[in-house]
This record gives sequence, structure tokens and C-alpha cells, in this order.
Amino acid sequence: MKKRFQGRFQSLTDLIILTLISCFVLQSILKLLGGEFVLYNFVGLSGINLLKGFVWTLFTYSLLHEGIIHLLWNLLLIHFVSRKVEQYTSKSEFITLIAASVMLGSLFWILFNYELGTLIGASAFAMGSLTHFCLKRPNEPMTFLLFFILPVTIKPKYLLLIF
Repeated sequence: MKKRFQGRFQSLTDLIILTLISCFVLQSILKLLGGEFVLYNFVGLSGINLLKGFVWTLFTYSLLHEGIIHLLWNLLLIHFVSRKVEQYTSKSEFITLIAASVMLGSLFWILFNYELGTLIGASAFAMGSLTHFCLKRPNEPMTFLLFFILPVTIKPKYLLLIF
């Protein structure tokens, strides 16, 4: 039993999923207590936060989510795509992919939305994983359930074009 438990969190994808769920629970508790704005102002990415010198928000915005649906879509994509990417990349390359996806997502968002709102969500990492997979394995067929009902098989290169 001890060996089984030790192997459970060797995957960085599992650790990311657990971290995102934990942060969402904390965020939900703070929302119930009326402290969600404090969290957004300290962790979410915005032009105002960058002017305050909160450079960590270029990464930490990816820990928060707008709601349960937002979180679930990101978790599904991370679970199915990032897990595959992690299998064929080294640990250091996967960590670089995570950091680069989140950083580039924040930089592109701030470039076009400097004075508007606050950015939250792990969509940049999820889309970075999808892009990496589609570019590294463009002809490997992927099957997924459209609307959770219809099985659809598509080559990743076409999926990337759709997104």
C-alpha cells in the first residue's frame, strides 16, 4: 500500500490538477467570506497589479478560476492532453512548457488588455499543452467525445487549426 501511494503523485500533471482544485476550494471559501477581491488583487493579473510591482501575478493568475465550469474545462484539457505531453517529454522540458505557456499567456493578454479587468485561469497552460502536442504529434489520431456523447477522431494538426 505504501508503494502504491508513493507512485500516485509522481506525475506533474496530477500535482497541477490537485493544486488547481485546492486553490479553487480556497478561492470559494474566500468568496463565501467576502474576501475574494483581496485574492484577485494579490494573485490575479492586471495592469494595476503590475504597476504595483506584483510581478508574480504573471504566473499566479493561472491558479484562480471564475467558476466550477471554467475549472472543469481546464482540468479536462490538462488531464487528457498534458498527461500525454508529460509522457513523451522530460521533466525539465515539461516544467519549461508550463512556465512558458503561463508567461506567454499573461504577456499576450496584458499586451491587449492592459487597462481592462483581471486575468485568471489555467487556460494558457492547457492551450500550451494542446499546441505542443499538436505540433509534436500532428498525425497521431485523437479521439474525444463531442458534447460527451459523439466519439470524434481527428488529427491534432486539424484540431490546432480549429482552435
